[in-house]
Amino acid sequence: MPDQTFGYAGKILVLNLTDRSFETVDSGPYVKEWIGGHGLASKLFWDYCADKGVGPFDPGNVTVVASNPFSGTIVPSSSARVEMTGIGPFAFPKEWYTRSSIGGRIAGMMKAAGYDATVVMGKADAPVWVNVVNDEVTFEDASSLWGMDTWDAQEEVWARVTHGTPDGEWFEFSSRRD
Repeated sequence: MPDQTFGYAGKILVLNLTDRSFETVDSGPYVKEWIGGHGLASKLFWDYCADKGVGPFDPGNVTVVASNPFSGTIVPSSSARVEMTGIGPFAFPKEWYTRSSIGGRIAGMMKAAGYDATVVMGKADAPVWVNVVNDEVTFEDASSLWGMDTWDAQEEVWARVTHGTPDGEWFEFSSRRD
């Protein structure tokens, strides 16, 4: 009998900003017991956050972004949402574990890259952004993006990953599936 993924991609990306390292973890044990993006994100937070009493801006805090099994599939009216979890500052001065759900293309794109969730830990010593192409994960210098608003920063990142292809023009794909 073939391995059943039940709508999941099979991997979790764990990013450590402190030492700019990453690892991939099999999502099988998680998705069989913890249903959907909310359950997956909550379990990953619980496993990766060593001190659940940290503050929201503490390097020990862990942020998790997790998709649900239908994200990125052809299931009609399937959700394109992800769950984000971590210790949040919204109730300052009394912070606590919280979650949020956002839509858009992130869930499908994360699944297309082969990941069901991303765990972000630590604190970078300088501004970085993470570039994921196929199974290659790189930490890129973001110092030139620092201070830009989110729209301009996204436009600059897009120009870098498409090698400067102007808006409205065809992007030339390489022999790899980027």
